[in-house]
Amino acid sequence: MRIYSGSEKGRRLHSRRSPGLRPTSDKVKEALFNILAGRVAGASFLDLFAGTGNIGLEALSRGAALCVFVERSRAGLALLRRNLQSTGLVGTVLAMEVKTALVRLEEKGLRFRLVFLDPPYERGLIAPTLTALDRSSLLEAGAIIVAEHSLREEAGALGLSKIRTYRYGDTALTLWQQSG
Repeated sequence: MRIYSGSEKGRRLHSRRSPGLRPTSDKVKEALFNILAGRVAGASFLDLFAGTGNIGLEALSRGAALCVFVERSRAGLALLRRNLQSTGLVGTVLAMEVKTALVRLEEKGLRFRLVFLDPPYERGLIAPTLTALDRSSLLEAGAIIVAEHSLREEAGALGLSKIRTYRYGDTALTLWQQSG
């Protein structure tokens, strides 16, 4: 696992096999950032279920103005903090459940242009997270939300407009924006 582009291009990230940790594959990560293309530079980026920080670190390397990482597992947090330290990139880490983090971020008045979520597969976490995002004030106008999920898992959300689903083997990336 490494950073593909930007200020930290080529830097290897720390990772390890651990229950509950499933870092986004390099192939899917590269495809994600090709899809997001020119939207990352200067953007506020929210990385939910961040794990090792692989995606948010790539966004920071590519010029995102800020990144907030939300992760609750000890193994994920340890790797995330280690990766932040080794890259020298600066991000905010919230060590808590996503639902709690969304409330805290809203209380602080933060808003995000790009949101990425990669919850544990097939645990029913995508729809409630998308609904909470849609009902919050956390999204900038025109914000894009991307969920990485198993093809076996339906990734729908009321109130959000699905843009497209991209398939990579058994993994999918689904993009949404707020309706109207």
